[in-house]
Amino acid sequence: MSTTANGNIISANAIGATYQWVDCDNGYAPIAGANSQLFAPTQNGNYAVITTINGCSDTSNCEVIGVIGIDELVIGNLILCPNPTNGMLNIGFEGEIKSIVVVDMLGRVISLPISVTEKMVDGSNLSTGKYMIRIITENNQILVEEFVVHK
Repeated sequence: MSTTANGNIISANAIGATYQWVDCDNGYAPIAGANSQLFAPTQNGNYAVITTINGCSDTSNCEVIGVIGIDELVIGNLILCPNPTNGMLNIGFEGEIKSIVVVDMLGRVISLPISVTEKMVDGSNLSTGKYMIRIITENNQILVEEFVVHK
């Protein structure tokens, strides 16, 4: 089992599995709610994922995340609505947004109609499922949030 880190986002490379992210610095304690293929820690540390496929589990090596600062933890100011959505996703954020990227749970970038100025994503062509939105703000802060498409 392997992982890939990109900034402060870690992706499990196994497909079709169940995931449980753990804190390597805290005796491999499970992180509540961290059970998707992508994980965006809220604090610096060492993290691994336990992946289970067909009843067999494997734990990845720990990834060191040391790039999170106080200024990057403004996710509370980010609102996605409606969430779940069946089409248009509105992004509520008080500051300026430089870029918006949508990725599926495998980490693949999804090409969608996106309006940075209107803070909207047209997800009407997305299949039912979970997705991640990555927003880069005017201060180069990276905000990552999960959203659900339900049709």
